[in-house]
Amino acid sequence: MVQLWGFPTNLQDNIDDRCSLGELGSLSKLKLLSIEGLEKALAGSMVTEAKLSSKAHLTELELRCSSMFKENNEVEDDRREYHTRIEEVFGDLCPPPRIEQFVLTGYFGHQMPKWMARMEAFQNLRLLVIRDYPCCKQLPSGLGQIPFLDYIRILHAPSIESIGHPFLLPSLGCDAIGMDETSEITETSTGMRQPYHLSCGVGVAFPKLRELVFDQVIEWREWDWDEQVQAMPVLQSLRIDSCKLRRLPPGLACQTRSLRKLCLVNILHLVSVENFPSLVELHLSQNPELQRVTNNSSLQKIEITNCPVLVMLEDLPALQSMTWDDLDAETLPEYLREVEINKLDVKCSLRLLQMIYLRDATSEWGKIQHVQRLNARGGRQPDGTYKHYVLYAKATSCFDTNLTSTCRLQVHALNKLRIHSCLDLHVGYLQIHAIAVQDFKNQCIFLL
Repeated sequence: MVQLWGFPTNLQDNIDDRCSLGELGSLSKLKLLSIEGLEKALAGSMVTEAKLSSKAHLTELELRCSSMFKENNEVEDDRREYHTRIEEVFGDLCPPPRIEQFVLTGYFGHQMPKWMARMEAFQNLRLLVIRDYPCCKQLPSGLGQIPFLDYIRILHAPSIESIGHPFLLPSLGCDAIGMDETSEITETSTGMRQPYHLSCGVGVAFPKLRELVFDQVIEWREWDWDEQVQAMPVLQSLRIDSCKLRRLPPGLACQTRSLRKLCLVNILHLVSVENFPSLVELHLSQNPELQRVTNNSSLQKIEITNCPVLVMLEDLPALQSMTWDDLDAETLPEYLREVEINKLDVKCSLRLLQMIYLRDATSEWGKIQHVQRLNARGGRQPDGTYKHYVLYAKATSCFDTNLTSTCRLQVHALNKLRIHSCLDLHVGYLQIHAIAVQDFKNQCIFLL
């Protein structure tokens, strides 16, 4: 047998049980293996007898526990002995050195197994996925020294608050001395700066990593990576979704010279995206505090969805196309006046689309009339499609819309209502003023 997916773990894992983990020990030719229900396993001889580390042909492995998450990201069974037991079980399930793809699902130990603290031992590893990782505050160490690792995904790891230099390079410890190390300053969680010692001769971290995903690392606040720490030279795609980062680390922008695609979603405290010289595509969505996108000299395409306080797009000389999506916005953003782009896609409310349709240079149309091609959509349907559109090509002065006469009358009525409201206020003010003058005259006559 060379492939075995979904091998179940029994509740009472002893020698008389069917599907005992010990039965895996004799399957020495396995190449692909997935084990499920490991939260049921008991630490001991049966786990050891699975002999994972000695399976010389095993290249793809998944170790899975059933999800222990409640809706509020708490763990269903938070007893200390439960966490200790799973740590011991996984400690005996070390993958073989030649593993190429490893997926870890549902591990709920507070501490990593020892072999996860020395991941550099797995020199053939190419793909690493860690998902449903509720209790551990650290990511595996030594990943940066794996020469062929090209894909990492971390999904749903709510206990991780900080990712530091150990994620990139090994440390020699704060009291290491001599010529075999370089000292670097890092910041602790208390705000104090202290030396971080990097092993000399480790080279560039993550030399082959091409795609990196952090998804639902919801308490992640700090990412330390200084400019001089060389890492991820061939990284092409980075996605960060749902966290509390305040900033992107300087080393990310400085060292990832091949980064072409950056996707930032629901990063609650991020303020700026700047200084990425190779970035071609930028996707921004649900970033409530994002204010600036600046100095990204190769950026050609940007998508902006529900970033309400974004006010600055500057030093983007290669920008060609933009998608702007905000169904709650009452007006188009002012920065659209300044960007020189060939194509603009707008997804907005029907009311805002109607304002665009009027082609009033003193209003919304004045912000986008310089764009070469416009594709604006409004009136979103339950299935996600849009009922109405406005299309415009500047080169041919071609303007097209499917807004009905009713829709057009509505926007004119809105404008007329505004005018009448202003006139009513003005007339009301004049009437009040006239009454006040007449009252003053009456008072003067009475005094006489």
